[in-house]
Amino acid sequence: MRRTHLTLLLALSLLLTQTRPALARAQAAGDGKAAAARSEPTKQQKDAAKRVEKLKRVVSKVGVGRRITVFLKNGDDLHGTVSRVGPEDFDVAEVDLKELITVRYEFTEKVREGYGGLNLFTGKRASPQKGTTLAMFGAVLFVALVLPVLLIRSSKD
Repeated sequence: MRRTHLTLLLALSLLLTQTRPALARAQAAGDGKAAAARSEPTKQQKDAAKRVEKLKRVVSKVGVGRRITVFLKNGDDLHGTVSRVGPEDFDVAEVDLKELITVRYEFTEKVREGYGGLNLFTGKRASPQKGTTLAMFGAVLFVALVLPVLLIRSSKD
């Protein structure tokens, strides 16, 4: 019985001591693969590069001296006039803060031409697209609810 246990213990220790060099060789081979993978851009890096190129096109299409709304990745938004367009960043003369802000493309979520008026109740600028959407919603709501009520009342008289 003791001999069986000793044999199993010896076999296990030999197995463990022999697998470590094999693991080290596998890790070394994996490090070579990792170094090769680091030299190639990943899918996330490719997507980020495409997004930055799209932002550059939109900002240059808006042009210097035109109004722009910039949505940053941290949740802030800037409203102002494009002052300069560069390869890595662009400058916005912010209308509310009254200062020149340099914005890097990689920190930008999206950009849109123009900006809305200042909301007197909230102190924030309304998005032109949201304003148009709300106006359309109000018109549809008026036609769907108020107009039939007015027609029914006028027909009873």
